[in-house]
Amino acid sequence: MAAGEKILLLRKEKGWSQQLVAQKIGTSGPIIGRYERGEMVPSVEVARKLADVFGVTLDYLVDDTGRVAEIKDRTMLNRLMDLEQLDQDDRKTILRVLDSLIRDAKARKAYEAQRPHRPENTLQAVIDGSMMHAIQDGEDSGAVSRRDVFKTLEG
Repeated sequence: MAAGEKILLLRKEKGWSQQLVAQKIGTSGPIIGRYERGEMVPSVEVARKLADVFGVTLDYLVDDTGRVAEIKDRTMLNRLMDLEQLDQDDRKTILRVLDSLIRDAKARKAYEAQRPHRPENTLQAVIDGSMMHAIQDGEDSGAVSRRDVFKTLEG
């Protein structure tokens, strides 16, 4: 994807106008439009300002070969750089925990995609359901006991 297309995509993701982006980097709206259409290529200085405004790396913004890692989130890149600074044992431990969390999130997503969505499958729905049962039973205390939550989960 060319830099202009990325600028357009990032601007739309933020819900910003060309004029707003232009104000943030000190140029004009029509210039941003020309970048987005590929009629002009931003200078390195302007590209750096655009990357800063959008919160992405300069590499992500200007690479059109697809060879640069698709880490566009600067915060994520900073975390990876911080991780690189740790000793090997700490890095291994953190990566093991991260790998297990990612695996669990993927498994949960796959599981949820295979079953019909039922609001009572969420903890909030379980709590809401328990509160409704308590209110219907005349126990309008506003508190939900563990027993109520587990009873709702089982039933």
